[in-house]
Amino acid sequence: MPGEHDTLHKAPLIEVVFELRAETAASVTVLPGKMAMALEGDYPVVQETEVAKFLAIAALPLDAGFAASHQFRASDGGTMVQLGPMGLTVNALAYAGFAGFRAAVAQVIRRYFEHASVGNVRRLGLRYINRLPAAEKPALSGLTASLNWPEIEGATAKSIAVRGVFTFSKPSGQLAVAIAAPAQFSAPHQAGRLLDLDFSFEPSAAMTAQDILSWVDTAHARIYEAFRDMVEPSVFQSWR
Repeated sequence: MPGEHDTLHKAPLIEVVFELRAETAASVTVLPGKMAMALEGDYPVVQETEVAKFLAIAALPLDAGFAASHQFRASDGGTMVQLGPMGLTVNALAYAGFAGFRAAVAQVIRRYFEHASVGNVRRLGLRYINRLPAAEKPALSGLTASLNWPEIEGATAKSIAVRGVFTFSKPSGQLAVAIAAPAQFSAPHQAGRLLDLDFSFEPSAAMTAQDILSWVDTAHARIYEAFRDMVEPSVFQSWR
């Protein structure tokens, strides 16, 4: 029977999300069709969401944040593009490395700039959701963060959550690091811990597609450095 040591050294499941929110002059009724045609070679499965039905009645306010009206999925289900009136996301549901994910982001951004008449960029985001295997006590085993709760009489700890926010000047933005244990995963009957690293930037300025990709490159480097800092060296080496 595997022990705690074996469990800690199982590699995490990783989901990655790139987000772009921007002001555009594109029609919310015409843009989805154009993007579907532009992306159909890699994302042939198209689905309309409930948000699309709402947009047929009323426009979302500028401060509403990102809401997806259409989803474009790869045939294998591993990658998805979500499109909304205020931007898009590229989701790697089964992350296989930065090079492939960056290529997917670059392609989607180029298509978006071709069809969406992009104005000021309101938000950029790059988020790595690391689903770590469950561990025996202490709940943060294998991580460098520490948190000590007192024993509360008559109570059993059900969950633990820790969050820190760190600002950067290169690239501009802030990194939110969150840990949760235990966290319920999407897979049935699977539970573990969550290490969530979310880098975001709100430029409120015009940017080119290349500007955005340069930001993504540096944000990824910062997230990777933070991940290394958050995980004990012996555990990290076992995942390589």
